[in-house]
Amino acid sequence: MDFEHVTLAALFFLVAALYSSVGHAGASGYLAAMALLGFAPEQMRPTALALNILVGGIGLWRFHKAALVPWRLHDAVSSREDVRAVSPVESAAVSAVVAGMPDPAVLL
Repeated sequence: MDFEHVTLAALFFLVAALYSSVGHAGASGYLAAMALLGFAPEQMRPTALALNILVGGIGLWRFHKAALVPWRLHDAVSSREDVRAVSPVESAAVSAVVAGMPDPAVLL
């Protein structure tokens, strides 16, 4: 491996670690790293998309394993009580999400 590949791998790792620590997947960081190293846009777009899907998927899997993904949220739009009755582990995460949602009547 030459210096460019090692630098790119290090930048990708750094971007993935920093962005995922705040809940993002880091596409803009991957694009910036590749732009700094002179990659063509035709190479940058699919690479950034693939890395973004990979890091986002890892984050989703980890949240799912910790039972923090409210899969039933879309079924309980009509009643917030249905959402809280899913499971004790999910209820805290779902309550936090639902509490931050605006009332749909206000949006109309």
